Amino acid sequence: MSAAYPIRPITDSEFPAFYAVIEHAFNGTYPTEPELRHELTVFEFDRSLAAFDGSDIVGTAGAVTFRMTVPGGAATMAGVTAVSVLPSYRRRGILSSLMRGEGVLVEQSTVGLDPAPRLRIAEPRDAVPEMAKVYDVILPARPGLFARDDRWWDYVLWDPEHRRSGNSPLRCVIAEDGTGPRGYALFSGKPEWDDHGIPSGTLQVSELMAADPTAYSAIWNDLLTRDLVREVRARVRPADEPLLYLLADPRRARPLLLDGLWIRLVSVGQALTQRRYACAVDVVIEVTDDLFADNAGRWRLRAQGSVGAAGAAAPAPASCERTSAPADLALPVQALGAAYLGGTRLSALAGAGLVSEMRPGALAALSAAMSWDPAPWCTTGF
Repeated sequence: MSAAYPIRPITDSEFPAFYAVIEHAFNGTYPTEPELRHELTVFEFDRSLAAFDGSDIVGTAGAVTFRMTVPGGAATMAGVTAVSVLPSYRRRGILSSLMRGEGVLVEQSTVGLDPAPRLRIAEPRDAVPEMAKVYDVILPARPGLFARDDRWWDYVLWDPEHRRSGNSPLRCVIAEDGTGPRGYALFSGKPEWDDHGIPSGTLQVSELMAADPTAYSAIWNDLLTRDLVREVRARVRPADEPLLYLLADPRRARPLLLDGLWIRLVSVGQALTQRRYACAVDVVIEVTDDLFADNAGRWRLRAQGSVGAAGAAAPAPASCERTSAPADLALPVQALGAAYLGGTRLSALAGAGLVSEMRPGALAALSAAMSWDPAPWCTTGF
């Protein structure tokens, strides 16, 4: 049986990769090139140790030689330094092996469970093709997301130093299995210590996408258990975030509800026929619109439910046409826009006095038909 993560000293040419692992482990924020030059003034290559996964360095340790004063004299010491493990390789015994200067053996067995995905650190811009594969899997099912081409990926990954507020450069972790990438997270870190030397760093998650629950759990577990981090902040998360149901103590989470996307219908008839509906509905709605007169008036909306029996044909498109029939509901176009993506219930808007029901049962029918699962989510500001 061979060592899973062989350990050896590094060469001069491997020092940048060695230092990159330290930056990831400590959420480094300093410019890399001057730090490399500074570290090389005392670095001892023959006293370095690196753990490898193939050709990739995944763990580091080293020692610097000096004489230290001790009571009544001086002694030669090895100052242990540069001890780190790539965040996606923690809890595998690598650090213990580095401290002992040995490899670690792994026993394998076959178990009838879905294997946990492999987590891999990647440079964000280099990982765009892999992230795009994950994003494009999620895109069709989540209202509010919009397609990204190269322009939009450049926009999302724009990371100028003046926007970092002291955080590290943007980083990426990818969850993958034998089929390819299954999830990813974009994040940055800010290392801090309080007056007593207790680590109080912050990890800022800017985007996390996963195509299945296994990858989703693996990425969150990695981020929430990072060393030297007191708080993890994740912005622009969906209202139906599953993370709250994975935490051992959900009360430690502090969700903050913010507006993420405003929808304004400029063509009621066309907009209502371009979406699908959760259940069948046939209602007449009277719309008021002070800005676009073409929207105002009565519209008959008819739609089939989106879910049918296995193997059944897709439902026919919805229709929304002008009518002179009596209105079942009356509402402003703003309320219709709020409910358009399926996250806001018309029944809740009615409770606020924004929707009026003329025919009993019409409100519940349209509110149910316009609801959608999963909740809408727009991850990209514009």
